[in-house]
Amino acid sequence: MRRFLYLLIILAMAGCSRSIVATPSLAPTPDLATSTPEPLPTATPYVQTFPTSNPDLLLFSTRIQAIRVADDDGQNMANISPDEIIRLVDKANEIFGPAGIRIQFDPQKDVDLIQSTVIANMLGTNDLRWASEMDMADQIAAKYPGKLVVFFRQKPVDEPGGKGNFYWWDYNFAIVPIAGEKICGSLDDTRLAHAIGHYLALANTYTERYYNLEMADEAYTRSGYNITAFDGDTFSDTPPDIYVDSPDYQCGTAESIMLTGAEIPISRGNLMSNYIPRSTLTPLQIARMRYMLAKRHSNDMVVPHNRDLQHGFELENITILEHRWSSSSVMDMTPYSSRNWSGGKQLSVLAGYGSGLLVEFSVDKDGVYLLNLYATHAPDYGVLEVEVDDILVNDYVDLYAPFIYASGQIGMGPYFLTKGTHQMLFKVAKKNDLSTGYNFGLDAITVEFQK
Repeated sequence: MRRFLYLLIILAMAGCSRSIVATPSLAPTPDLATSTPEPLPTATPYVQTFPTSNPDLLLFSTRIQAIRVADDDGQNMANISPDEIIRLVDKANEIFGPAGIRIQFDPQKDVDLIQSTVIANMLGTNDLRWASEMDMADQIAAKYPGKLVVFFRQKPVDEPGGKGNFYWWDYNFAIVPIAGEKICGSLDDTRLAHAIGHYLALANTYTERYYNLEMADEAYTRSGYNITAFDGDTFSDTPPDIYVDSPDYQCGTAESIMLTGAEIPISRGNLMSNYIPRSTLTPLQIARMRYMLAKRHSNDMVVPHNRDLQHGFELENITILEHRWSSSSVMDMTPYSSRNWSGGKQLSVLAGYGSGLLVEFSVDKDGVYLLNLYATHAPDYGVLEVEVDDILVNDYVDLYAPFIYASGQIGMGPYFLTKGTHQMLFKVAKKNDLSTGYNFGLDAITVEFQK
């Protein structure tokens, strides 16, 4: 009897022991040939370490949200593990360290997945559906306010090179392909850092991609041997870059190429070049990135825009009563992402100190109205004062920026208006010390009845 009790106790203990053993399981996939199971999170807690930051720069930190993308039916899920994302993030932090920028990432919290054939296949500005695709990606990114959203995609889609690609600063996400990204025989561990560079308003150092030296030589000849025609970012501290997409040049050690008897320097090493290895940033690139990151931080990581305005008056179509030592013309904003401007256009005003523009608008009843201005920031724009019926409603509208982008909403406060027409004066009061001029650009005003 005593032996029988011992046996029961041993069997019970064995059953308890088996009950606490965790067995990993993977969800079945529709087609193992084209789908991949979700990678498991890193087995041990991940503690991020950062390189020493530049002590002369204020430290900026931003957290990424990694989103693995699959088609609508779950096929072609981006086969990247949290550990692989960690490797890309660590490389980005190594590159951004001198810029005083840190990319934060927690593999247990900052990885998600979506099923969207649209996101999995969008190509960029050459895609006829690009505007709607971009809007959809922006809507998904908006679900992660305050984060830098990165879509990781499995497909090696044929993405156009140079200015035609979809990495840029006027939308609120970055895209990193998983397949087809081997460079010089190995996966490029700088591709996330490069995509974030675009997200923070850096252009490629090159203008076009040439698949062999002969194509590059023909382009150089067509340019009239003008090397500045190949300046992709216009920064004075990054030289013009003729990008020859050939292993002999991209993966070599040569510091220059020969075109029609001229020796052209190669921008090898710069993050925004495509010559390997790429890991450095110039002072002007760092300044641009920090400016854009600060701008995004102030707006939940969303780029300001002038879209979808209600109760608005398009200033390119408004009645102009008077030009005061100024002139104006309607400007198509397509080269600067026209979707971010209401109607895709703005009123461009050439002006000097003290110049002004007087316009007219109307309301259909007495009441308190909320007034907002939607304008443009640019390197040669000044600081405006805005008056309504000779009453100052905003005394400091600084429209300077190191590059051109839509301002988003600029408040002019609640204001009582009587039924009928009213005058609004835009007057140049001064300019930002960094601005090269006193010009300004106006998109629209909204006049919304409150009570």
